[in-house]
Amino acid sequence: MGTNNRQRRADGGRHERSAAVWLELEVTMHRLLDRVWATGWQPVELVRVVRRLAKRPATSELLRHLVAIDHARRRPDTLHPRWQQQIQSLELPQRAGRRGWLAEMLWHTTGPHIEMNLRTLLSAVDELTTVLSHLDPLPRLIPPPGGGPDDVDIQLGGHGAEDRDHDAHDPVLERVRALLAKAESTSFPAEAEAFTAKAHELMTRHAIDSAMVEGRAVAAGWVTAIRIPIDDPYRDSKSLLLHVVARHTRCRTVRHSDYAMSTVIGASRDLSVVELMFTSLLLQGQQAVLAEAAGARAGDHQRSRGFRSSFLTAYAYRIDERLAEVSAEVADHVSTSSGVDVLPVLADRQQLVDQEVDRLFGTLTSSRRRSAVDAAGWQSGRRAADRARLGEPDLRKGSTAAIAS
Repeated sequence: MGTNNRQRRADGGRHERSAAVWLELEVTMHRLLDRVWATGWQPVELVRVVRRLAKRPATSELLRHLVAIDHARRRPDTLHPRWQQQIQSLELPQRAGRRGWLAEMLWHTTGPHIEMNLRTLLSAVDELTTVLSHLDPLPRLIPPPGGGPDDVDIQLGGHGAEDRDHDAHDPVLERVRALLAKAESTSFPAEAEAFTAKAHELMTRHAIDSAMVEGRAVAAGWVTAIRIPIDDPYRDSKSLLLHVVARHTRCRTVRHSDYAMSTVIGASRDLSVVELMFTSLLLQGQQAVLAEAAGARAGDHQRSRGFRSSFLTAYAYRIDERLAEVSAEVADHVSTSSGVDVLPVLADRQQLVDQEVDRLFGTLTSSRRRSAVDAAGWQSGRRAADRARLGEPDLRKGSTAAIAS
């Protein structure tokens, strides 16, 4: 009997020590998560970057449980509406916020058939804490959990989510969305180019008209920012396209290469246009490169990675030229019709954007994309972006009826 009692006491002691270790690991991960939230990361961004950086599927699944537990412990009135929206979009596992949740994951199947045995769970904890510990700070674009409206590095257009909601229902933006939807759906490249050009022209004219009405003085919080993910493959080419679209929409981009995303800084309305234009042009570019390979056989040059990368890079450079043409034409037309030079007003606003970039990021480095160029892919990419040249009479004649509809 004495031996059995000693064994039970020994087993109980080991169990208590084991439970204490799991609780300590929980505390460590929650502290790291609090630090990550405080340094600008948002739920969707964090789940995405851990999925990219982690070598084990169990690590991504562990993070989802950690974020779910963290959210369950928060009072809803301490969370920004956009934070709540992101949590909902992630469709996290339903978890209570009680202690001991980490040990409960042992010997359970979670996520896509991941059995959390002791080795798997400990490896996931080790990898997750390493990733969380090494994430660089980002500008705080929305308040972290428990943060007030001033707990951000940049004001969201002065009105936060409400301002973005207002932009979403802007009648001009609605027309831009409709034009881009037609550009994406048509099977005729010339029509797609015409719809896209008209969308950029419409939004550029609207932005210049608004600038002329508001004058050079704008309210505090006029400059704001968003972050846009850039997914594989061909991240360099896609990032270049985003930079091109942002630059011709009076915005700036700062690329976070390690995390495959970019911060875009500019006026709230312009940021909405950047999202729309970039998404649409990227889709059109991808459709064009797939069309090039559609008739090719497996192993043909048009299916190679070098061809596609050069195609999309050349596509972005030609889009740069085309958007510059549209912007210049609109500015010239407004200046001529109004008798007022719009360039100084636009230059003043660009300076505000530049100052905000300097404040948020300090000294930045810029670099040109250096990689081998596939000549055939390059020429094909330019043709894809150049099938309908802006300003040509045949383009305007052929697309007027389609655009009017």
